[in-house]
Order: sequence, then C-alpha cells, then structure tokens
Amino acid sequence: MELFSHSFSEKTKKAFNEGSFKILATIPIAKNVLPFVDELRNRKDCTLVQVTRENRN
Repeated sequence: MELFSHSFSEKTKKAFNEGSFKILATIPIAKNVLPFVDELRNRKDCTLVQVTRENRN
C-alpha cells in the first residue's frame, strides 16, 4: 500500500538522495509496474540482489 502513497514515495526518495545512511529495502520483481519502483531499481548507487532458495541464508 505504501507504494501507492505520494507522501511515502517523496519521503523515500529524499532518504535515498541524502546518502547519509544505508538503506535495506525490498521491491517487487515485476518491472514497469510503478514508476517509483523503477526509479529505485535504476539508481546507480543501489545494488539489487534477488533472493533465491540458494542464497537466502
């Protein structure tokens, strides 16, 4: 539900842009569903790790 909140999106973008701390986040796998998620996914300063059965521990 938070992903559909403009206020949440703006505050999250601000937190990512400040860069003063590390953020661990989860995002949906599907691409091109929500522009906000795609924005986070495409950031050069973020690392995307897909959790699988093999690497989840």
